[in-house]
Amino acid sequence: MKNREYAASKGMTLEQLQAERMAFLQTEGYDEAGKEYQTLDAWLARKPLQPSYEPVDGGRGMGDWGNG
Repeated sequence: MKNREYAASKGMTLEQLQAERMAFLQTEGYDEAGKEYQTLDAWLARKPLQPSYEPVDGGRGMGDWGNG
């Protein structure tokens, strides 16, 4: 199966597949929660994590409301 066909079977574009493949390789198969995925298929099938929102101003103790 060619990359374009594989991407289509996963419901993504070729560029998205390439980005996910690079993320998988760069993290050596570990996601943000520390779970390891053995294959690219398992990596693509994982459920996305809920985003964690960081405060815009940097949080407490930043002084000058985070602008300093």
